[in-house]
Amino acid sequence: MVYLPSVLTLASSSLLKLCKFEVKDFIVNNGGVSVAFIFITNWDYQNIAPTMSRIKKLKCQFGHFYAVITVSTKEQNESFIKLFFEYGIEIGRPTFIVVENLEIGFEKIVNIAHINGECKRQNAISKLKIERERSVQGMEAFIKVVTSIPGLENHDANALIQAIGSIEAISKASKEFILENTDLSPGKAETIVRFFKDLKYSLCPKII
Repeated sequence: MVYLPSVLTLASSSLLKLCKFEVKDFIVNNGGVSVAFIFITNWDYQNIAPTMSRIKKLKCQFGHFYAVITVSTKEQNESFIKLFFEYGIEIGRPTFIVVENLEIGFEKIVNIAHINGECKRQNAISKLKIERERSVQGMEAFIKVVTSIPGLENHDANALIQAIGSIEAISKASKEFILENTDLSPGKAETIVRFFKDLKYSLCPKII
């Protein structure tokens, strides 16, 4: 098994140098995704049993696994189709890619490895975007709750979240603690404490 560090640093011409045998298997790593390939450069149906054994082993080891096969004649193509029936191959396990020559085969390998890496990158970007949206929504909700306290504005809410943190922590904070850790006035600090301690006061409508 040959390990290739990054598909983006390799060209088909350099990959061709790896192929000195009729069957070569290797792994390409791109963007943190390892993609395994078995490249059958000279299709010989009569001697396919060892290769099929190798394919069976690799498909259990790798989530991303492709078998690239060079089939250049009608007879080879017919024998390849026969392979599916004789060995009971499941569609997509692994994915078989039939090509006409070595150059096309390596081009397919490079493209597949690149696409797998790009898909992971896009998925990571999507997750980061979702996390950012959640963070923004959480901040907006926090500010909305804090500014519902009479007399408090956005600046006060930002000061409280930076110095104290969560709504729960603010509800438990004393007037002295708020004054020591924020730039809020004594009156606002008193209002916050009263808001969370006095249920009747907190339920009163806010005057705007």
